[in-house]
Amino acid sequence: MTTRYVEAPTRFRPTADDPPAVLLLGGISDCPDWQATARGQLADETCVVINPRRSEFDVADPEGEQSQVRWEREHRDLAEPMVVLFWFPASPTLHQPIALLELGAELAKPPRKDRLVVIGADPGYLRHANLVAQCSPDHTVHQTLHDTIDAARRALRKLGKRQRRTFSRRVTYKLAIWDNHTNLPRTVTAHSSREEKATIQGLQHGTHLFTIRTSVCRIGRFRIRRRTCYGSPPTK
Repeated sequence: MTTRYVEAPTRFRPTADDPPAVLLLGGISDCPDWQATARGQLADETCVVINPRRSEFDVADPEGEQSQVRWEREHRDLAEPMVVLFWFPASPTLHQPIALLELGAELAKPPRKDRLVVIGADPGYLRHANLVAQCSPDHTVHQTLHDTIDAARRALRKLGKRQRRTFSRRVTYKLAIWDNHTNLPRTVTAHSSREEKATIQGLQHGTHLFTIRTSVCRIGRFRIRRRTCYGSPPTK
């Protein structure tokens, strides 16, 4: 069963115990609601489904357009373990240029073992041949939505195994706390996700949690440092 579902304009707020996420990128305008199909087929996976397609959106609202762009950029830049799924559906009139731009930006990023890209395009998509040529030989372009979602499921399970293996090692979480009494920052350290949650729940009302969390995972002689920030510093 899907752990969480996040739909724009709601923001995804990562927690320490979240499974890997699936970000649904690709066609939105002038095409079927394929995101709903993807969500349904991922319902038996342990994951967070992040959907940029709003159930209600006023295309004539310029502020709504800017808000959507900011939302999509923020979620494309998340540092969490993630499968980024691109689907280019058949569309009689559009090349889905924004989706192509997002795909190019994603493929230009340095590769990460905890961020996997899955690409699919309907043979009826206007730029199908060009997309396949541009992505080959490094990335497979799946020909049906069903095959694309199956590839995303395999990628999710791969990430889930890696995540369980990684976090079974020693992990340290550092919580940046703003103390409203002294008006100074301080740091609290936890050595497990359970201890981290207990620390957060035990904070006094006189503190303002504005950054969670820096985690340092030790694997042999290597230290993997990941920082996830959300919230905001207190205003003075």
